[in-house]
Amino acid sequence: MKRLSVVLLAVVLVTRVHAAEGWTYAASEHFDVYTTDGAGTARDALTYFERVHTFFSSIFKFTPKLKERTRLIVFANDKQFAPYRPVQFAAAFYQGGADRDYIVMKSLDEESMPIVAHEYAHLYLRYFGGQYPVWLNEGLAEVFSTMTMDRNRVRFGDPQPQHLAYLRSGVALFDLKRLFGVGHDSPEYNTTSHAGVLYAQSWALVHMLFVDDRYRPKFDAFLNQVLNGVSSADALMAVYGKSTESMGLELFNYIGRSQFLYLSTKDTYKLAEGSKFETRPADAFEGALVTTNLQANSPRGEDAARASFQKLEQDKPNDLSLLESRAYFEWRRGNRAAALPYFERAVAQGSRNVKLIYDYARIDPSKGAVLLPKALELAPDNIDIRLDNARLLLNDRKASQTVVALSKMDELSREQAFKRYRLLASAYLLLNEIQAARSAATLAGRNADSEDSREYVARLVTSINEYAEQRAKYEERLKASNTDASGAAPAPGNSSPGNAPVPSISVETIRPPVLVDNSQGMGGGLILIDGRLRNVICPAGAKVLILELVTSANTFRLLIDSPASVTVRGRQDATVDLRCEAQDQPITIGFVPGTNLTHNTEGSVRILDYGK
Repeated sequence: MKRLSVVLLAVVLVTRVHAAEGWTYAASEHFDVYTTDGAGTARDALTYFERVHTFFSSIFKFTPKLKERTRLIVFANDKQFAPYRPVQFAAAFYQGGADRDYIVMKSLDEESMPIVAHEYAHLYLRYFGGQYPVWLNEGLAEVFSTMTMDRNRVRFGDPQPQHLAYLRSGVALFDLKRLFGVGHDSPEYNTTSHAGVLYAQSWALVHMLFVDDRYRPKFDAFLNQVLNGVSSADALMAVYGKSTESMGLELFNYIGRSQFLYLSTKDTYKLAEGSKFETRPADAFEGALVTTNLQANSPRGEDAARASFQKLEQDKPNDLSLLESRAYFEWRRGNRAAALPYFERAVAQGSRNVKLIYDYARIDPSKGAVLLPKALELAPDNIDIRLDNARLLLNDRKASQTVVALSKMDELSREQAFKRYRLLASAYLLLNEIQAARSAATLAGRNADSEDSREYVARLVTSINEYAEQRAKYEERLKASNTDASGAAPAPGNSSPGNAPVPSISVETIRPPVLVDNSQGMGGGLILIDGRLRNVICPAGAKVLILELVTSANTFRLLIDSPASVTVRGRQDATVDLRCEAQDQPITIGFVPGTNLTHNTEGSVRILDYGK
């Protein structure tokens, strides 16, 4: 850690002076870029932003799983940039699109860097999970906006002269309870008279907690508490032992000090020596689509964007990128009827855009049964898609497949966990697994974060208990009728639960999800199902086997695409000869869930256990 007076270290960037005509495209792992400033600027932009991305990953110990690369648009000069800037004098801005995130820059220069760093911090925090209060979100973004880089270090947290000058001008500061209560709809956030205090004071408080030696060691603990739903005031007391009043006084004194700290961290992102990002020219159509999407995502650009889309569609009516862009443009503008044909055409043209396919399924639920498996094949680990697919299965009363679809889910948000356990509770109830249903309902309750969700859980628990009671009475009556010493037929009403309706279900022999011992080299999260192997299918021209496993309620189609990855149990030599013909063999199969549309299978086999 180094100490310094209030001096900012400026980013030194070399601005290329050339008049590049047309657009250049390049891509890296987390970004792609379109620029009118030539191939050199494209490579420099990717290098800079990948370093920024790695810096945030290091700071937060988290890498967001973005559905699409963040798109950088870098103009060569102010004249090209001017038609798209949201406010006068803006040098760069962030724009959220339905398909991806955009960062738009007048040029890759010193003036744009603080704005870019500020906005990318917001983007990163948005994907971090949870909700930061406004003061903390804006304060962190302002602290990171001073980020500068040299060959080996990333430096950030230099004091902000404009914020210090404003806070020292005699302006009335908010008491911390008021600052902590500001939301996105609050006047403090949306009126010019208050916004200056909000941003400046938020920066100062975050700077003190994050950078100052007295508070920095516990800042991570403070962040975690807030991220987990603890109020800012309670988190201050729990972590630092400070009330809002005492912390407000310390902040006032902090603002008046003459020296501040900054932070620096080792720059871990380095290109291999001599390596360069590949660039290519973008044709006129591609460049026009870039600017049209900027117009489409702008609140005031609807008319211009629609005219541009219509012109582009005349040139290339079936261009996939155009169809995807137009679909989202119409949807965001509330034109569902106009959007649906573009979503349909994009999918028909072979779109592999998982977000588009998933959004299409949500916009038109009647297509969900076709679209969700397609999206799952492209993104088998996408939790939201898996949850929606499980809901469709449950609606079709495919309870055992629902349990399989909901197995092995890691790193769920609280909302996702709530959805998962409520679906599991209903699926287990259909399977007559009462205790498993109760356990799932309990876990749903622990993840309920609103009054509506808590009321839903209460109704769910009541339904489970009522069904369990009705089922028990029915089974008692059935047992009594079966043991009638006279051998007479049961009296009317005794063969059913009377006024207590019982769902028409078959008790499935599926076991709850179990983790297989990792020491056996087979990984975790396998699902074990008991049944009878009824058929082995060898698809023509494909080096795979398809097993049909029949249980009391369902038939599963499971794929063997790698025999070496399958463990055989219950056979003396640990091998088995699977003939492509009808079978009738009791078996337990362990498989990894995952839809394969090509072979219409529901998982990949990892265990064949004949020891039944």
